[in-house]
Amino acid sequence: MKRLAVEMVAPNDTQLPAVIDELSLERIATLLQTSPTIAVVDLGVHATPTSHPSFLRFAQLIGGTLRERGGYIVVWCDTTTDRDVLAKLAQSTCPIVTIALPTADDDEVNSLNRSAGLLTGDDISPDDRYALGVPLAARPDAPYPIVTESIRGGCPIVEQRLWFFGTDGREFACQRRMQRQDALRSQMQDGSAYKTATEQWHELRHELRLDHREQAGASCAGCKFSYQGWVDDDRLRTFWIQQDDRGDVVNPLEREYLFGEAIPTAQRVTKVDLGCGPIKRRGFVGIDRFALPGVDITADINTGIPLPEDSVDYLVASHSLEHFDDLPNVIHEIHRICKDRALVTIVAPYSATGLNLANPYHVQVFNEHTARFFTNGSETALQPADYDFPSAENWGLASSDHSNWRADLRLLKCEFFYMPAYRGLNESAKRVLRQSLNDVCEQMLLQLLVVKSPISEAEFSERARSTVYQEPPAVTARRKEEAISGQANIFTELTELPQSVYSLSEAVTRWSSQFNERLSVIERDVAERRQTSDADRTNVAKRVTAVNSELIRRDLAQQNRLAELEAAVARLQPHSAEQFGTTPHATAASAEGKLSPARANDAGAASPSGQQTQAVREILSRERDGKNLTRLIRRYRRRAQDLTSLIAPNFESLKQYGDRQGWIARGLRLQESDLWHNGQEWIYDLPVETGSVVGIRLAITTQFKPTAPIPLFDCTVWSATTGTQLTGVKVAPYKDLAAEPMQLSFAPIDVTRGSISVRLVGLPAVETLGVRTIEWRGLTALRQVRSMYLFCEPVYK
Repeated sequence: MKRLAVEMVAPNDTQLPAVIDELSLERIATLLQTSPTIAVVDLGVHATPTSHPSFLRFAQLIGGTLRERGGYIVVWCDTTTDRDVLAKLAQSTCPIVTIALPTADDDEVNSLNRSAGLLTGDDISPDDRYALGVPLAARPDAPYPIVTESIRGGCPIVEQRLWFFGTDGREFACQRRMQRQDALRSQMQDGSAYKTATEQWHELRHELRLDHREQAGASCAGCKFSYQGWVDDDRLRTFWIQQDDRGDVVNPLEREYLFGEAIPTAQRVTKVDLGCGPIKRRGFVGIDRFALPGVDITADINTGIPLPEDSVDYLVASHSLEHFDDLPNVIHEIHRICKDRALVTIVAPYSATGLNLANPYHVQVFNEHTARFFTNGSETALQPADYDFPSAENWGLASSDHSNWRADLRLLKCEFFYMPAYRGLNESAKRVLRQSLNDVCEQMLLQLLVVKSPISEAEFSERARSTVYQEPPAVTARRKEEAISGQANIFTELTELPQSVYSLSEAVTRWSSQFNERLSVIERDVAERRQTSDADRTNVAKRVTAVNSELIRRDLAQQNRLAELEAAVARLQPHSAEQFGTTPHATAASAEGKLSPARANDAGAASPSGQQTQAVREILSRERDGKNLTRLIRRYRRRAQDLTSLIAPNFESLKQYGDRQGWIARGLRLQESDLWHNGQEWIYDLPVETGSVVGIRLAITTQFKPTAPIPLFDCTVWSATTGTQLTGVKVAPYKDLAAEPMQLSFAPIDVTRGSISVRLVGLPAVETLGVRTIEWRGLTALRQVRSMYLFCEPVYK
């Protein structure tokens, strides 16, 4: 057990007590103190707990215990009523995570988290975030159940071994059966043996997975804590696939009931991760050419896959097939080892990217046409517009080299993942840009069906419609990023041009119609006036002249509108010098901030975490490497940010110091620096008043929180007038850097009004933790840095 839930307040229309009594809360607090494995406590699940008269006292009591264990409290909340009390709680106890009740909106909860300084679901482990399996919606006033046809069954309390207390102060009946072995042991009729608590729990879980709730027990018959019908297929599918990946769904009856046709075998499936590297998923057989941690079979896959024929139910190859020399042979081997109707998932970089084209280790090309060479069949789930090609209308091209192709992998699903600037476009625009430009589509996902026996078009269509797909966790995380669009560029703006032209065309047509109508009226009027006297003829001539003048004016107006359209098109041509003005890194410090040569200094560095170092190096690579133009554009866009209005209250004094220096009035922006690297050196001017300076308070951000005081920088203070060193100290954080500024203290320095120079030299830990400083930056119209100050303030004695 690592999680406990307390329903402090009951839903309004239940027969349970309205609130849990004080004695039960005391007992639960004691139970928590004596159960060291519990690190997470849910307060409320079906109703907001903040209306309980002892909510704050109880939360603070258990919060102290959880803080010592590195745990946190989850509060199921309503944003309209809970904002103030949760903000107060967050200041006095362990971390607080909020989860929306079924009647609350997720966006409102995220807004509550940001405004109250609370955590969001992204800040904690997914296993902890959904330890109930899925967020429950079993309240009596919840929406009508969603009927699930393909995936069902199970009880979240039993599956997760959650310790759940209701408002009557008692554990749920199934929980008592799991927790108390003496109550779970039922004597056999012959008195010779009894079933253990684990056996009883497995039997209970088995009956509930098959939804035999009456057979599981009287207390389960009317219980609403069932997955069936209360959640959508996607979340439930994810939960059961995760359980299956752990090897936890092995009973044939359970597999058949839970998955239906999603996983056709009636026994535990064999899953293979081809080219798994050091990050093989649990439950998979990992195959790689290097004997890395987690690899089960080391082999050169170019020469064959060392597995028996028809032995694999599911195979995934994530960013591996592009490295093989002989892809047709590898596809034949995949077809050989897989069972008929097995599923194959391929994730590969899209061919038309600068990084992929430059990668010397990529020898195979993957795009929308690649899967055509895996089959001779004509069926595919891909839209014809995605693979349209004049000389190759039919889908299957496996035998296009006149070889005896024997494999048959049919494409069930193809998904593309895009660069940030293009994510907000419609699919038609994405397709055109993806097939026309580089660096539009980043990677692609192929879901394929292994076909070894005849398959009808109807069966293929049904499998494409109903198959429940699996995918690597990295792809699932990447899919969430697709909802986040980046800054538009010239090509995304071009997609709006047809609509602009169409609107202008409509306006021209409308003006032309009005002109013709008016001209007809004038012509009729002139014909009638021809019968009048000379005086009348003169008046008509004057009127015709006035009309001609009006026509000339409208014609000029129309020409001006067309000129505006041409100017708009011209602005959409390749970026002007203003858009792509280069700003060398050293220029950023050309005025107040001065860049000195980098000097390596390993003093004070801690042993780096492999994962942290790799993550930071990847970010450093993106910031420093790549094509010059791409790097400059990325830097140009980042310098559009201004953090001045987003400063937290604890950093307000630093902002006020900058305001007193007139930096805000001069238009300086508050921005994050690039990631620091070991040995990097910067010198900043710091204005001071006359007096004795005893320290500096500054803002630093890190990608990873330091677990102990660790030196990040060598900091020295110099006289700006004499150039002599006044003092020096190491910058070693000892608290959460996101909570408040870090203060450097040193022996008093007597200064006169003017400025001192602060020199920072990055130590190895900056590349372990991913360190950025916050800077005041004055930018030119081309976003070049003309002046720069450190976001800090001097501390006087």
